[in-house]
Amino acid sequence: MHTLNQDPRDDNDYDIDVALLFQRNALPEDPRAARQRVADALGKRCTNFTQEPSARTNAVTVWYAEGYHVDFAVFRSYSDDFGREKIEHASTDWKERNPQEINDWFRKAVATKSPSLGLLTKVPEGQLRRIVRFLKWSTRSRPSWSLPGGLIVSSLVVECYRPSFERDDVALYDRVVALRNCLALDSTIRRCTIPLIDPSSRPTPKSQTK
Repeated sequence: MHTLNQDPRDDNDYDIDVALLFQRNALPEDPRAARQRVADALGKRCTNFTQEPSARTNAVTVWYAEGYHVDFAVFRSYSDDFGREKIEHASTDWKERNPQEINDWFRKAVATKSPSLGLLTKVPEGQLRRIVRFLKWSTRSRPSWSLPGGLIVSSLVVECYRPSFERDDVALYDRVVALRNCLALDSTIRRCTIPLIDPSSRPTPKSQTK
């Protein structure tokens, strides 16, 4: 999605998501066992952890000594009886889900909602992506704040985005106002293309894992 920021608090507490796609016959049929196999492999091949890789509900999480952590979501691919490719995510069960869909959804939103280049456009292309990046940075700028993660922020920005053909700061302000108004009427966060991660399954903050 290209919306990653440097940590505004300078403590390297990055949350990086990686999709691992395997052939179906390369993983156990039990999704929990599949996640555990990946966790065991990471534990054997990688170093510099603050704790051993953990096979969590939706991903295998690795905490690094530098401060950041990586969530490895495990997927399997196979062809069904009609020759169609199926991709499933190892969650509580094997759930059909294509990890590429979220990137395709966001790229399409950036392309269709951002101001198009033209005589009246004074901002570079891709304004929506920059607004998402600004807001994601802001949500992590205060240690005392407990705000939604990046995917939720991205979904809300896309839903409430108001373009400005002249200035990014105007688009940012208008988006914040629109977001406030939207959430005042309805605080439901609609999914974009895939179910959002259950907040209860998110990794423990770094400060609690040392």
